Amino acid sequence: MKSEILTLDDFDFRDKTVILRLDINSPIDHQTGGLTNDYRIRKSVPTIRELSNAGARLVMLAHQGDTEDYHNLIDLTPHAERLSELLRQPVGFVDDIAGPAAIKQIKALQAGELLLLNNVRYLTEEVSTFVNFVKLTPEQMGQTRLVRNLAPLAHYYVCEAFAAAHRSAPSLIGFAERLPAAGGRLFVKELNVLTGLKESPASTY
Repeated sequence: MKSEILTLDDFDFRDKTVILRLDINSPIDHQTGGLTNDYRIRKSVPTIRELSNAGARLVMLAHQGDTEDYHNLIDLTPHAERLSELLRQPVGFVDDIAGPAAIKQIKALQAGELLLLNNVRYLTEEVSTFVNFVKLTPEQMGQTRLVRNLAPLAHYYVCEAFAAAHRSAPSLIGFAERLPAAGGRLFVKELNVLTGLKESPASTY
């Protein structure tokens, strides 16, 4: 059974600003600070490339580590560098998430350009400790600083973070309260597999 969520096929992204939530959380070498496995980064490339080729001004949000995995809670500079290599095009990076520097860079984007903001889990409302104990409603998530500051700059929200989509965090839920939203290619693929397993386990594969 196919999912009924909207996909990239449902919108025209040309010259539109798109907030893309990725899951590129990766193993880290704590001696060097470098990535030891780029699997999730590579899996995100097709959707990023498709949106860029469609003429979107792409603003990428992602996490790395958490309060329960504190040693991996680092900035996303190496992720931006690896994405640039894999995509063979520049991926801008700004050491900010929802403040003036991020807003300035987002407003300066041109069609097809890519920008990765810093680790969303530097924000209190994005870490598991907060999520587990402060139960925000979807409407309240849409009023957090992250969503309140960035949503007015964008036309669409795309979620490609299936592995993190169970979390009640503003970057995963709040934008869909404020913007037309769709699942990315990998998100939809993984959702369809999970739906098939649930509804017909013996015939899914």
